Amino acid sequence: MHVLAGKYQAARTNLKTSIGLADEQKFGLFQVEGRFYEGFLQVIDGRTQEGIAQMEQSLAAWRGTGMRILYTVMLGLLAEAQGQAGQVDEGLQTLDEAFAEVESRDERICEAELYRIKGDLLRLRGEEMAVVESAYQQAIKVARQQEAKSWELRATISLAKLWREKGKIPQARSMLSDVYYWFSEGFDMADLQEAKALLKELKNDPEKDMNSAV
Repeated sequence: MHVLAGKYQAARTNLKTSIGLADEQKFGLFQVEGRFYEGFLQVIDGRTQEGIAQMEQSLAAWRGTGMRILYTVMLGLLAEAQGQAGQVDEGLQTLDEAFAEVESRDERICEAELYRIKGDLLRLRGEEMAVVESAYQQAIKVARQQEAKSWELRATISLAKLWREKGKIPQARSMLSDVYYWFSEGFDMADLQEAKALLKELKNDPEKDMNSAV
């Protein structure tokens, strides 16, 4: 939960304890899962290749146990890490596996987030705006269907950034405001802080507003 909330220092503290207990008690599943998230935090810290290698090794071990619970979450994080490393095609292949898991097992806990990450990767690959926008819109649609406001916020941030670059400032501001002001707590979370900063930027960009109106 700390990883998903962007509270990485808290995640590191809990992981250290969790992995220590798993090693001591020889809890194989928790050892594998803990080291997967440890690898993701290495990516966050800039140790990209080392972190991705550890995530891939952990996923292989996870598959080897036959465990599939939260597998789509892990695949999504791996795809995100691969994108940060510039491994866009590899990231999209990882997402293909994740979407296959979504359909075969009906595990839809992070389906919206998978579409958002897909949009990010397509954007990195230089796809047309309509293609990238479609992925973000699908992420928002799924999140709304599930009433998953955190996923909706994250996807909306990504789409608002895309629209800002294309001069669609009023649309981006309106859409992001609707989601951001729904929240009444949790404002120390990274996503809400990012949304607040982005809204401030959008409100202070009258030149782009004028250009988009023309």
